[in-house]
Amino acid sequence: MTDITLIPVQEHEKDEFIRALQQSFRLAVADDLDDGEEVISREEIEESMNAPKAESYHIVADGEKAGGAVIVVNAETERGSLDLLFMFPQKHGSGLGRESVACDRAAAPRSTRVGNAYAVF
Repeated sequence: MTDITLIPVQEHEKDEFIRALQQSFRLAVADDLDDGEEVISREEIEESMNAPKAESYHIVADGEKAGGAVIVVNAETERGSLDLLFMFPQKHGSGLGRESVACDRAAAPRSTRVGNAYAVF
């Protein structure tokens, strides 16, 4: 099984995160898009990232960035909902997206529960 960790996106990484998310989504449905059209706009991504209780994470698989996620966390219940999830194009079809959602609690010494996934701080 792959070692998966969720690492918080830092302020200076947000532009890169947004571009990577858009590229991943664009490639997934490239045949259905007009030139220059985005699957999800920058504004929609920023709205998700800036929503109350939203947290953005890099998905790191075996020490290498593999994608990202935006989750909304309820600190009282330590549960969250997945708002956005993407994997880098070279990782599409690898099963890492599924593994990211179901990553093991043992990998997170101090963590917030996100369904069955955990985010490391």
